[in-house]
Amino acid sequence: MSKIAPQSVGLTQLPRELVYQICELVYLNKTTDLFKLAKAVPGEPDRFKLTCFKVLYKNEGGAALSWAAQGYLDGKFDLEKTVDFIHRCLDFGDAHAKFNVIDGWKQHSWGSMIHLAVYLGDVKLVERLTQRGIDVNVTDSKTRTSLHRACSADYRNASAQVLIRHGANCNARDLKGDTPLFSMANLKDVAGVETTFKGLIAGGAEVNIVSNKNRSPLGEAAVRGAYRLLELLLEQQADVNLGTRSSPEQDRRGKNDMRPLYILLSDESGVWSSPEVPSTTTARLVRKMIDQGAELDNRVLPGLLRLKLGAERDLVHWLRAKFGLTVEDVRDTLDTLSGQKCDYGATQASLDYLFNECLPEDPRLLEQWGFLPKFLGSSAVRHPDIMRLAGAAFDPAFTLGRHVTLLMILLGNKHYDYATCSHVLDSLLDRGVEVNAQDYAGLTCVHHLLEGGFARVLAKEREKERETGDFSVKAYTLSFRRTLDKLLKRGLKLKHHSITKFNHLHHMAVSSRADSLPDCARILIAQGVDPTAKDSEGKTPLDLYRGVIERGHALRKPGDKGVGPFMQALLDNMPRKK
Repeated sequence: MSKIAPQSVGLTQLPRELVYQICELVYLNKTTDLFKLAKAVPGEPDRFKLTCFKVLYKNEGGAALSWAAQGYLDGKFDLEKTVDFIHRCLDFGDAHAKFNVIDGWKQHSWGSMIHLAVYLGDVKLVERLTQRGIDVNVTDSKTRTSLHRACSADYRNASAQVLIRHGANCNARDLKGDTPLFSMANLKDVAGVETTFKGLIAGGAEVNIVSNKNRSPLGEAAVRGAYRLLELLLEQQADVNLGTRSSPEQDRRGKNDMRPLYILLSDESGVWSSPEVPSTTTARLVRKMIDQGAELDNRVLPGLLRLKLGAERDLVHWLRAKFGLTVEDVRDTLDTLSGQKCDYGATQASLDYLFNECLPEDPRLLEQWGFLPKFLGSSAVRHPDIMRLAGAAFDPAFTLGRHVTLLMILLGNKHYDYATCSHVLDSLLDRGVEVNAQDYAGLTCVHHLLEGGFARVLAKEREKERETGDFSVKAYTLSFRRTLDKLLKRGLKLKHHSITKFNHLHHMAVSSRADSLPDCARILIAQGVDPTAKDSEGKTPLDLYRGVIERGHALRKPGDKGVGPFMQALLDNMPRKK
């Protein structure tokens, strides 16, 4: 085979009939040689690979389809062209297409021809195959039917209606014990969910059924965050208590409880606490499950608070009166809320309830919990009561690993803003936190403040909120100025160098987002930071900035014309040559 590849360049220039004969001879010698030849030929690879496929199809029948789908002819082989060929086979009739071989074909995990058609989202091919009498209930190696596959992705679910209409078993189970209704939990398109669900129910799908994990379709929807499917199942009066039960004493967060309500509240996948699902939707589903008879215990209230549903005060008060709320539950809930990557507005209601009504009276417990550093670095940093977590014996010299102080954590938080967090800054400074402390690299709180700004700009870019980008930069610059003024009044020394003799302008220069915050550079220069200072390698901030551009790491590229905003800020303040 090694001798074939170098000579394969001219194959595509030969007549098609001759190319076919060559491919057939290669196949007769060894099947794997034809695979290698298909991958080796350049030029018009799809046309040549289709010829290889035809040879395989003629001699191997349905197995050729599996090989093509699995990438044996090349991972880049266009499966759509395979489908075109299948359509042509259908046009010639059963005798030429060898459907007696294809029907019931099983290779690898692809299943039958109908599985492949559904996988490719070719509804027309699915329709044609079903009309010719192909078995729609044939299974693949994991005992999944084509209906399982049709219900598992948005672009495939149009095939589900065709399969159901031609007798697909809506309660067929795969190796996991899942029916097609379980597969629907992967769908995102609301209209597709509603149409497919309606078709399955009309086809006799059972809503009160459990998988090998002893989980119902309602529980599967809760695992995946499939809120529209969950709503539809509740409308069908699905059993809200179906699934494995766990003991509240042995499973405090309900992670092993397979009942839908506890799956939702434990939120192991994190989908219910993410912005993808509105908290109002989550609250509505929780209330509906409770109204439909969900069995409750003392794990429900902590779960509600962890999911940021503290605004549901009537439900919260009723559950607390019924089951209580332990100190351990308060600690675990605070721990969860401090680590969630979500907007402060989403967690505020739960935090208000915990801070105002649930914090332990013994301040030593708060010290033992040690949540203050976590909250200082989270989106909840602006909460008015956050410093209550400091406890009575606050240590102003407290540091985390790498000698990072509480002030550095606060100012390095991308959610920090002087307008909303000045009370936290004042509290730390009033309690004696050192403004000139250095971390392991010799960086001060101002370096961390700049890092928070760069993170804020980058987050805006990733969210593609460019229409608010200018506003966020202006807001940060104002916050930077006001914070710096406050720190200077508390004795901050700006003429400072890190271990590598970086000053604050050096630190800005090596950031890829320096051009976003040029006014911060001007503020630092106005306060005496030297734009001509040299680091341990003899480089000025301007030298470092140019190096970042040359390496292609900055917003500006080597070919950009003109002077960038950060460079302009430096040049404007360079000493004039006499």
